[in-house]
Amino acid sequence: MKNTGLSIIKNSLTQIVNVVNLKPKSRKNSYELERKISNDSNDNSTEVCTSKIKKLDISSCSFNDSEIRSLISKTHAYNLREINLQHNSHMSKNGWIIINQGIRASDSLIQSLNVLDCDLNDDKATGLLDQLNLISLREINIGDNPSLTQKGYTMFNYAIVNSYNTLNSINAWGCRLNDLKLSILFD
Repeated sequence: MKNTGLSIIKNSLTQIVNVVNLKPKSRKNSYELERKISNDSNDNSTEVCTSKIKKLDISSCSFNDSEIRSLISKTHAYNLREINLQHNSHMSKNGWIIINQGIRASDSLIQSLNVLDCDLNDDKATGLLDQLNLISLREINIGDNPSLTQKGYTMFNYAIVNSYNTLNSINAWGCRLNDLKLSILFD
């Protein structure tokens, strides 16, 4: 069979997650989860499989806190480099804390973080970014989160301060930036 490795990974993940489509991307070992996570399995075999995932794209999944908890508890993505969470506005601060804990527990060197249009406010940003040091970050998209104030931008600054040598792109479109918010973000 041509895609034996992919079939093994897909079969293992299917036991834990309800994956509609798990497909290889152009880069080796880059996979995209395109459906919501099921809550009904305790199979630990995903740890081996998910350790190869470099990109996690769960954009527009409308996850709530329990669904994101299920995903994070079953995904041990130690090589994760890109996280796309855009259009996930149904999580409370607790859901964002769970994502933070998952990133910190995985020791991933995140290079790309997309939280476009996630209805982030200061509490949710604090949940996502508290004690998070994104030293390898190359791009961050915080666009269309107009509820962020100085406190939220301070949290982003703490998280990205050590990545200024690698950071190539910050998208803050639709965030109602002013001089104070800009100075906090780039302080």
